[in-house]
Amino acid sequence: MADGTWGNIKNLGDKVNTPLDDDAPFIHPDGRTLVFSSKGHNSMGDYDIFLSDIDEIDSTWKKPTNIGYPINTPDDDIYYFLSADGKRGYYASAKSGGYGDKDIYMVAPAVSAKKSYLTVLKGKITENLQPYSGEVVVIIKSGNKNFGTFKSNSANGHYLLSLPSGYNYKITFYHKSYGEKVADVITEKLNGYAEKIVDINFGENDTLNKFQTIILESPSEDKPAVTVTTPSPTPANENPVTASTSNATDIKGMSRDQLFNKFADLKMGGLSFIVQVGAYRHPENYKGEKMKNFGGHKRDGTIMGDVHLIIATKEFSTWREADDFCKKVKSGGSFDAFITASLNGKRMYLKELTEQGVWLNTGM
Repeated sequence: MADGTWGNIKNLGDKVNTPLDDDAPFIHPDGRTLVFSSKGHNSMGDYDIFLSDIDEIDSTWKKPTNIGYPINTPDDDIYYFLSADGKRGYYASAKSGGYGDKDIYMVAPAVSAKKSYLTVLKGKITENLQPYSGEVVVIIKSGNKNFGTFKSNSANGHYLLSLPSGYNYKITFYHKSYGEKVADVITEKLNGYAEKIVDINFGENDTLNKFQTIILESPSEDKPAVTVTTPSPTPANENPVTASTSNATDIKGMSRDQLFNKFADLKMGGLSFIVQVGAYRHPENYKGEKMKNFGGHKRDGTIMGDVHLIIATKEFSTWREADDFCKKVKSGGSFDAFITASLNGKRMYLKELTEQGVWLNTGM
C-alpha cells in the first residue's frame, strides 16, 4: 500500500489453486507473469512448474500452463524464477543426475508466458563519492500515483528499481542535507525490456544536473530499446539567469576550489549565502543546542513536501564569510552543515549558481 503496509489477503481462486499443494509463487517485476509450482492441474508427478499471464481486460490470471519436459519431471520441480530481462530461468529440481536432494538449474532462453515488459533503473548513490543510504521516491506521473519509496544500500550505495514499462515516472533521489535530484523516466513508448544506469552523487564532487529526462523507447519489435538522456528544462518557476555559452562552459569545468578562489568575495544585489544545519520530517526533534553559540537557528521552508529545512539565523553577503562561519558551525558539532544561496528570495545550491551562470552576470 502507499503507506508501506500490506493490503487485504485475496485468494487467487480455483483457476490457480487446486485441492492439492500449490507452492512457491513468483510474480515477475513487470506484474504480468505468475509462476508457481503445484501438485495439481496436469502435473507429471509431485511438484511441476506452471505459468500464467495476466488478462489485460479484467486483471485476472489466465488458466495456468505446464511448462513441460525437460524442466518438469516426475520428481519435485519448484521455485522457478525469471531474470528481470526474461532471458533466463532458475529453478530447483529433485530429478535424477543431481548432487543431492534438490539441485539448482538454469534454463536459457527462459520459458515464460510473455516477453518482459520491464524497465530496470539501477546505479549508485554517493555523498562526495562515498556510499550513501539515500531515499528514492517513485511517482507514476499519470494520476500522480505513489509507486513506492526505496532506500539505497548503506554499505555500497547501490539501488535497483524495477518499473513496469509503458508508464512515465518521476523519480526523486533525496539527501538529508543536499536536497533532491529528479529524473523523469519516460517509458510510454517502450514495448519490452530496458536497463539504464543512473549514478547520483551529492556534494562537492557533484557533476549531474538537478533535473534530467531519460527516454526509453523501442522503435520497432525487432530493434533494441533506445535510450536518450537529456537535462530537463529548468521548471518555469526556477527563473534561470542566462550567460554566454562559452563562459558558462568555462566555469562549469572549474573545481570547487577554483570557483571559490574566483568568486568567494563577490557581492551581488539579491544574492546572499546561508548555512543549512539540518533537514527533518519532524523539525521538533531538532533541539538546536549546538547552534546557541552561533546566533541560533530557524526554519526555512520545505522540500520533498514534508521535509523541513533548518538554517542558521545569520546570513552572509559573500561566499567566503559563509564558508568561515560554516567551518565554525561544523567544529561546534553540526557536522551536516553546508552552504546554500538565496537569489532574490529563491533558495539555490551553489552548484546551481554555476549551472545557471549567476556568477557571470556580475561583470567579473
